[in-house]
Amino acid sequence: MSVVTNRRTCFCHLLGVTDHEHLKKAEKEDIMTFLDWTLDTFPKIRKRSTVLEYKRVFCMIYRKSMNCDFDREAASEIHD
Repeated sequence: MSVVTNRRTCFCHLLGVTDHEHLKKAEKEDIMTFLDWTLDTFPKIRKRSTVLEYKRVFCMIYRKSMNCDFDREAASEIHD
């Protein structure tokens, strides 16, 4: 979980927002952008299972920080 958290913090820094601000406004496209950025920035990540794990951890961080679940329908669309 700490690897995803560290990479998300770096991603938010590049966007010029805090982690909490990013989570507060997070939508499906934001998670997809984070995952795309991760694949572009860290070329060793190529397995679909790793990407799905990153998405799962992102949603878990969202749940812990926002005290509610990320939209299930939007989360399921990210698999595509």
